[in-house]
Amino acid sequence: MKDTTVRGLSMETRRGFIVLRLPAQISWQNYAGIREGVSKALSLASAGTAPGTGRGGVVVDFGDAVLLDAAGLVLLARAETRAQLLGCPLRAVVPALSAHVRRALQLTGLSRLVPVFADVASATAAPVPGGEAGNVDTTYVLDAIRALHPGDAGLTPT
Repeated sequence: MKDTTVRGLSMETRRGFIVLRLPAQISWQNYAGIREGVSKALSLASAGTAPGTGRGGVVVDFGDAVLLDAAGLVLLARAETRAQLLGCPLRAVVPALSAHVRRALQLTGLSRLVPVFADVASATAAPVPGGEAGNVDTTYVLDAIRALHPGDAGLTPT
């Protein structure tokens, strides 16, 4: 089995949310490990089995990200699709100093799918809307990511 441990990836629980802090570099090189971490966080949150979780969800923290390529955008789009299927709220944290990450989320439309907060405290303090999981089509988001990164081999449609 391939080791998918990612340096700089950490998980903690705050106010009923599982907070997944992403590493400084988010690329295809560490995509599998980060995807595994996101998947684990979503599974724990949707099952309510993580310590201190209740009606929370998952917060993906991009606060340390200095390099974000198409892999990180694809990761968030796919995480949102899975979160919707599980009925698990997904939020992103993008600090004001990470303008490059915020711009990428806006250009691809991800910021319309995943609520974006300036810090973890805000993301975990905002109320979780009730209701059933919606039907999310991230196709347009993936198409926008492909348009921004036309030569990226990791974006080949499957």
